[in-house]
Amino acid sequence: MAGVKKKVDGWLKARHMKELFHTEITEQDGVPMLEYRFEKDAWESLQKTLLGKTILFTDNDDDWTDAQIVHGYRSQHHVESAFRCMKDPHHISLRPQFHWTDQKIKVHVFCCVLALMLCSLLQRELHHKGIGLSVPKALDRLAGIREVGIVYPSQMDGKKPTIKMTLSSISEEQRALFEALDLKRYLAI
Repeated sequence: MAGVKKKVDGWLKARHMKELFHTEITEQDGVPMLEYRFEKDAWESLQKTLLGKTILFTDNDDDWTDAQIVHGYRSQHHVESAFRCMKDPHHISLRPQFHWTDQKIKVHVFCCVLALMLCSLLQRELHHKGIGLSVPKALDRLAGIREVGIVYPSQMDGKKPTIKMTLSSISEEQRALFEALDLKRYLAI
């Protein structure tokens, strides 16, 4: 019984939870029973007074309109997404770094930021072409598009073998990327 009460108290420890939920723990045939009630009036009061309100502080109040300040605040997820992208170990990985000097670390970070910028431009270009993919998904799909060289042995002695270049088999999504980015111009075919 004490363990159940402790668990419920842990759940209700979060801010305003005790105001929103009324709980009662009883014992019936040796089994703890939990009854709870959601306090609708408390919820409505919280909504009117506290929830959904955000205060923005800025030093751009002279230069920006209110709408620009709110737009800037709501656009911060783009920067946060970029930093998450730089932590992705499969693509634009800032870590691990195996450098010993400050100069080499700075060059490594510069290369990662440059790669992030190029990937953002890629995502923007795809978006303009009607393809909405995240940077990691776009890079994964593009990595599967390969130009393959098939070597045919010569039919006559002394002649060089023939090499025929072709595109590997690709999915419909990869074909859409291939055409949207006009990658055909880079083929050696």
